[in-house]
Amino acid sequence: MSRTATKPRTSAPASGTTAPASKPHTGRVAHAKPRANINSNDVTFAPEYTVTSTTDSGGRVLKNIEVICCFWGTYWTTSPPPSPSTGDYATAINAILTSSYMSRLNQYRGIGNGSLVYCDFNDSSDPADGYTDDKVVSMLKDRLQNTPMPMPAAGVDRFYAVIVPPGIHNALTQDAGQHQSFDYNGTKGYYAWISNNGSLTGHNCVTKVFSHELVEACTDPDVDNNNGNGILVNGTQAGGTAVVNDEIGDTCNDQYATVNMNGIMCTVQSYWSKADNACVLPVPPAKGGSLDIVAIRKAFSSDQGVDYITELKAQDASGLTYWLSRADVINLMYGNANTFFVNGDDGSRAQVIAHGHYIETVADNSTRDNLLSLPTF
Repeated sequence: MSRTATKPRTSAPASGTTAPASKPHTGRVAHAKPRANINSNDVTFAPEYTVTSTTDSGGRVLKNIEVICCFWGTYWTTSPPPSPSTGDYATAINAILTSSYMSRLNQYRGIGNGSLVYCDFNDSSDPADGYTDDKVVSMLKDRLQNTPMPMPAAGVDRFYAVIVPPGIHNALTQDAGQHQSFDYNGTKGYYAWISNNGSLTGHNCVTKVFSHELVEACTDPDVDNNNGNGILVNGTQAGGTAVVNDEIGDTCNDQYATVNMNGIMCTVQSYWSKADNACVLPVPPAKGGSLDIVAIRKAFSSDQGVDYITELKAQDASGLTYWLSRADVINLMYGNANTFFVNGDDGSRAQVIAHGHYIETVADNSTRDNLLSLPTF
């Protein structure tokens, strides 16, 4: 499910030839620039530069990411607890993983929603200001060896999100977070360290940085390969400098908003969508609202010998657009009291209803308002 407003960049590169300036492929996220009106529905999502191509080098992607939150430091277990508390952060992260936020990642080899499977509260040590990546990995390995924290496992997409106390910074002070990998007992694990501004909102808050690193870990987890082997973006900056092997979060780093994620207000970042040629920030529609389905995406079932609907594009009364899986539509009908309609080009209008795992329009005297009559996207 997605809402996005887009404003493509139109600035042309400067004349002359500029050699490609491929930045170090490190998985880092730079501090975002502050913006006004981040609660506004009128936020536009444009890339940081003119995108010229999106490439897939065929490396691993994390299709069903399992997130382990690691709250590092005695700060997290003080009494009274800090505000926001570990529970507040975990609730927001779980909402990002299980809401519609990740829906447009499906275009990248079928990446789906994630799950929050474990939270670790490490008050046996405190991160020093200026801690290094090596210290993060050493801390994780110690917790894996001495606590029930789930270990990296072959064939499992595990991602360790290390959240530090406010005011504690990594040695890479110019960055707000970084995702990397590490080896544990011969199995690769993936992790990110995440800076903390002490809030669920703002341009460098935990959820903003987490959402950035989440989408990049899903699409380019083996970032340690400096040539890049996942989903990467190329383009041209306004001055003509080439951008090579950018990750999908970096392309949209300064495009973020404070939105409602399953009842939690938090700031999250948009990410690059090749299919939409824009930065997108998917959020669910308002509870109880009515939406018109305007397009569908289909796949062919070799078992059944028929096409079936996998994804739908819908619009609400204000014109905001949402991308929904078939399961999303059903869940919104039953859990969110939303209603869906199809408008035929003959003036007919039919409501969409659900039967188990399937959806269809209510039978009427027109075939022009059937779901399968809609254009595809």
